[in-house]
Amino acid sequence: MSILSSGEGGLVERQVSDKQVRAGKSGLNASSRHQHVELTVPSDTTYLSKVREAVIAVLGHGLFSPVKANLIALAIDEAVANIMEHAYTHEREGGGRKDIQIILDATPRRFEVLIRDHGMAFDPRGVPDVDVREHVKRGRKGGLGIFLMRRIMDEINYSFKQGVHNELQMIKYIDDAQQQTKSTVGHTDGS
Repeated sequence: MSILSSGEGGLVERQVSDKQVRAGKSGLNASSRHQHVELTVPSDTTYLSKVREAVIAVLGHGLFSPVKANLIALAIDEAVANIMEHAYTHEREGGGRKDIQIILDATPRRFEVLIRDHGMAFDPRGVPDVDVREHVKRGRKGGLGIFLMRRIMDEINYSFKQGVHNELQMIKYIDDAQQQTKSTVGHTDGS
């Protein structure tokens, strides 16, 4: 897996083995105040574990409690899985870009993830909040990804740039008291 990491000294591309990602050795310095990791994975659910490993490697530097870190990883996992399962459904047979770019950025104040894909546009504003009791009562198994992302993350912002990409930004503040803004969803035409 190729990981781009940066700290105070600039951007460096590194080839990182699966073993290094599992061990949290993606080139990040635990004492670094700013951690930045970029990875690109194919739109294939077999790569979800690689995404989780990279997220936990960044979050494992004491930014959040282990429980909160796992919840954040779950929110990111749901977002990426939704893209893998739905964004490219019309392109399964054909060519074209089917990769997903994930950018993880951690500072002393917040953790931010940007997820970019080139699949179908999807506006999460059209997805109503789920009544979990009713959802369980009806025996439904799926459909909780956006609900979980909204509950776990402090901000969720979406934009679609026509002909360029979809971009989902999710932010979790290190101290929940710092949350002062609402999530927004935007649409731009790429001009």
